[in-house]
Amino acid sequence: MRKIIALRVKNSGDVKSALLQKNAEFIDSAIEKKNPAFRHLIRGLQEKGLQERVDGCLVVWCMIDDAMVPEEYLLFNEVEVCFTEVWWNEHLERHRFLSGVAYCAAIEKLSNWIAVKNQLRLIDYHLKISACYQCKNKIQTKVFA
Repeated sequence: MRKIIALRVKNSGDVKSALLQKNAEFIDSAIEKKNPAFRHLIRGLQEKGLQERVDGCLVVWCMIDDAMVPEEYLLFNEVEVCFTEVWWNEHLERHRFLSGVAYCAAIEKLSNWIAVKNQLRLIDYHLKISACYQCKNKIQTKVFA
């Protein structure tokens, strides 16, 4: 099942490694830069209190594919937001007939369906040295606790 997920990481390079450890296939990153409608959703979440940085960790938006349901991911402190691609596409389809400001407002209102976690929390971010080697260097990978 494909999901859109917002992770808190100290650097964006940790995202793929962390998701691979959870057997999630990394599909795409920076989806907010490629999808104008998605930027409106993020704006709505920011109006609800979503911050760009929490405990020194940036929010990174990406698309993944695995068997876990979004509710399982939301149990991880590092996961800010998670929902299925199907949910996103259904809502986009419902609003496709709108244009201009009405469309932007409707997409921003989708943020009402998404809870914003406490933005004052500690992420408790730990790195683990993997046994894998790439280019004779140890790869640092994030482990969800």
